[in-house]
Amino acid sequence: MLIPRSVHRSALAAALIALWPAGCASPFNIHSANEVTRERLLELADTGAADHMQYMGSDRAFHYVYDERPNRQKTYKVRREQIELKERFGVGEDSYTLHPWLIEGDLLGTKPK
Repeated sequence: MLIPRSVHRSALAAALIALWPAGCASPFNIHSANEVTRERLLELADTGAADHMQYMGSDRAFHYVYDERPNRQKTYKVRREQIELKERFGVGEDSYTLHPWLIEGDLLGTKPK
């Protein structure tokens, strides 16, 4: 009996998804984001290495930030009126490292005060 290639591809794709390590998938998710204040976001950005917070985009109400530290991988959201980010875009369009001085309103490429 001959099995169509599409069946083989579907079975292969299902097997790869089942075997994909859990750590390889990005847990960034706006629907499970914890709302934080500007002050709390600054605390989180100042904790550990300076490059672990990623700005992931904004919608009409929130800026979304992903903490990519191992064992801390969480998505946060902060109300747009609480922080004035100079460079922003829609969720999923791009990302950049959100340093504390960017939360304070400085431009990308500037040095901390």
